[in-house]
Amino acid sequence: MEALADANADAKEIDDTIRIGGDVAVGIDDDDLEEELAGLVAESQREEQEDKEVEEIRRRLDGLSPTEEGVLQSQPEKEKLPVLAA
Repeated sequence: MEALADANADAKEIDDTIRIGGDVAVGIDDDDLEEELAGLVAESQREEQEDKEVEEIRRRLDGLSPTEEGVLQSQPEKEKLPVLAA
């Protein structure tokens, strides 16, 4: 008898959980979901563009070095010296 009561309690808990989930889903509008998705896609595209711009700036800065005045200027090509064996 106790096992049957436990099974009924479990079934009621599952039923209640499903009903709560269904009640939440009923209040959602497809237009709102599409609008939110479009906003997320636009935000993602902006972030990707910003990442590309930052990468381009970093690439450009890699060839620059600071000067005494604090202004960046192009670095001359470094002369390759032969490595001496010890």
